[in-house]
Amino acid sequence: MASSSDLGEIINAPAPELKEQRIILKTKSEVDVLDDGYKWRKYGKKMVKSSPYPRNYYKCSAYGCPVKKRVERDRDDPAYVITTYDGIHTHSVPT
Repeated sequence: MASSSDLGEIINAPAPELKEQRIILKTKSEVDVLDDGYKWRKYGKKMVKSSPYPRNYYKCSAYGCPVKKRVERDRDDPAYVITTYDGIHTHSVPT
C-alpha cells in the first residue's frame, strides 16, 4: 500500500455524471497497479488517443459494491501512475 509520502498529488472532485465521489491519485511508482487494500477485478483495457500507454479498468470485487477505478501511466511523465476511483465502497477494507 502506498504511504502518503509516496503520493505526488491527490485530487478530490465530484463526478457529475455519477453524482458520487471521484478521487484521482497521481503516484510515482514502477508498478502500474498499487495495492490499496481492496480486491479488484479487471474488466477492460484500451489505448487512449492522447497517450502511448493503455488505460486499465477495474471493478471492486465485493458483492454489490459499485466502485470502479481506472489506472494509466501519465503521458507527460511515465514515472507516475494516475488512478481514478469513482464511487464509495459499501463495505470495509478486506483483511
